[in-house]
Amino acid sequence: MDEKYRRAVDAAAIFSETDLTGRITYVNDQFCSISGYSREELLGANHRILGSGLHPPEFFSSMWRTIALGQVWKGEICNRAKDGTLYWVDSTIVPLLDEATGRVQRYVAIRFDISEKRRLLHSLQWRVGHDVLTGLPNRSFLSDLLNQALDYSRKENIALAVCMLDLDGFKAVNDGYGHASGDLLLVEVAARLRSIIRGEDVVARLAGDEFVLILRHVRDIRELRAALHRVLGVIATPYLIQDKEINVCASIGVTLFPAD
Repeated sequence: MDEKYRRAVDAAAIFSETDLTGRITYVNDQFCSISGYSREELLGANHRILGSGLHPPEFFSSMWRTIALGQVWKGEICNRAKDGTLYWVDSTIVPLLDEATGRVQRYVAIRFDISEKRRLLHSLQWRVGHDVLTGLPNRSFLSDLLNQALDYSRKENIALAVCMLDLDGFKAVNDGYGHASGDLLLVEVAARLRSIIRGEDVVARLAGDEFVLILRHVRDIRELRAALHRVLGVIATPYLIQDKEINVCASIGVTLFPAD
């Protein structure tokens, strides 16, 4: 590459060159900075040194087929830095062709760090499906989780329980101690519910003081009744909110699939 163009690219992007086997022959300072490797460690190494393990083999097979044919490849790749942290880059890999033969001589890769954009996107996606106050799945995400649980129960012929829970006396907490205390109480209720359900079960918040539990692999009514008593017990344990002891209890309605 002409030196003046290389300097321009170096200033704007993460840049590297590789030979036909994928061996690194050039990296710029931005490449070293984001990867955590020195130039000496990178030169002569294969790009697999940056492998994150998040992409299937077919992902890179398709990429190599494209550039080996002399075509430009574009995509987003997750790499692993020397210290183990992951980062995402928007990559454009360009085959450089011999003008006389038309054969590929080497490859240049121009990348831009999009890690922050990916984090923001993940955060926005999380917010769409979760209650911001408690961190629990919201009504929209609950619908998807319930459908998944029902599909599994139908396939495996295993019962599941859907439980509707609301707090008795929550309005009195808001009226007597203020909405800030009410919010803190909901956060604590959510934490307690999370702490006692199994990994395959679901707890979600619909709105206000209304929660939903999806209890999977329900073997019999006696087991279900014992689980619900544990839920009622943990909710009824006194709360210490802003140096005040607060007592609430809960009511639960239950339906069983496929019996109901």
